[in-house]
Amino acid sequence: MIGRENLPEKGPLLIIANHPNTLMDAWVVGFVCRQPIYFMAKSAFFSSGFRLKILRKLNMIPINRAGEGKAKGVSNDQSFEECYQLLEAGKTIVIFPEGTSYQERILRKLKTGAARIALEAEKRNGGKLGVKIVPLGLNYSRPERFRSSVLVAADKPIVAAEYLEDYTSDFIATSRSLTALFRERMERVLVTTEDKLHDYLLEEVRNILTSKYLKSEKDEFELLKKIRDGLYGVSIYNPERMLEIRQLVEEIKWQTDHLALKADFLDRRFRSVMFLRQLLFSFFGLVIMAPVFAYGVIHNGIQFKLTDKVIPLITKEVEYYAPLAVLIGFIMYPLFYLGYIAIWDHFFLFPWWAKLIYFVSLPVSGILAYSIHKYYRHVTLKLRFTILMRDRKDMVQDLREQKKRLRYLIGM
Repeated sequence: MIGRENLPEKGPLLIIANHPNTLMDAWVVGFVCRQPIYFMAKSAFFSSGFRLKILRKLNMIPINRAGEGKAKGVSNDQSFEECYQLLEAGKTIVIFPEGTSYQERILRKLKTGAARIALEAEKRNGGKLGVKIVPLGLNYSRPERFRSSVLVAADKPIVAAEYLEDYTSDFIATSRSLTALFRERMERVLVTTEDKLHDYLLEEVRNILTSKYLKSEKDEFELLKKIRDGLYGVSIYNPERMLEIRQLVEEIKWQTDHLALKADFLDRRFRSVMFLRQLLFSFFGLVIMAPVFAYGVIHNGIQFKLTDKVIPLITKEVEYYAPLAVLIGFIMYPLFYLGYIAIWDHFFLFPWWAKLIYFVSLPVSGILAYSIHKYYRHVTLKLRFTILMRDRKDMVQDLREQKKRLRYLIGM
């Protein structure tokens, strides 16, 4: 996380964040915050009495959004009053001012509700409450995937009391101007794009240029900002160059896929003896870990594949893929684990402590199997790179020059 020092451990605090990944966003914010937090959520989630009770126990506050109708049992006045009382009690509230979740690097129009809640809470307490608003940026690498990496960045707190005098004289204009400030500050901690074309190019260029072998490109957030700014600058001041960038990106992408070559390997210094020694130790380690991998796949492979099959049947909206994977996993994996225990106990009558050890080993083995699989892919790609450096070194060198040219075109 970047800017953790900007995130107070105590309230009254209002966190505003972008909303690219539905329920995953709430889990990520909850993970980085040290204190209990409350979330404002659209009333559509509270469509039944049962859901209302469950979600309320999870510190979620329903709100009726304009244009979506009113949910039964949900009153905006009561929800706002609850927010004021929580802030007065020194609590932390999270609001996604975009309202709706969109899986794009575009910060959409912000609603004024967050500003009004912060300012109204201060007004009720004569400007002495001390409400702070912290803009939070959630930057996912692959939002649709459960194991997507996410970089969270927090900007410096905004003190609501500093805008109270203006709010008292003109609450509408002040709410709008403070919301405009929210947008400005959120854009500092986000890597946003202008449109879908820029979003696509940003993602593809990031895939090509991200490299753990170059110190200047290890910081993925800074790299994304450099690429975003470079593409924006080219589109404004040298638009004819955009075509060359797109063609170069597609060429590099096609060649690396065709050669089964990781783009960041192009930044590695190749030493044949060192590579062969590393490959030997890697294959030796994989042989040793093979039983663990097999154990993990046998007990987790069916659930893993079923989850991938079930999710597209439930929804076509990719924004819900990751949270659905988590929710389905919470149900499916334990059920399968209990089934495995029942099967083995039927034949061997395990004592209770053996069942417990077996149960704990199942999720652990699944995590290890996934890690071993990733390491195996890395080793095979490294072997492929070694073969290419021996047999087709000129092609690798051409790709290195193309990658260098891409950096130049973007201004890096």
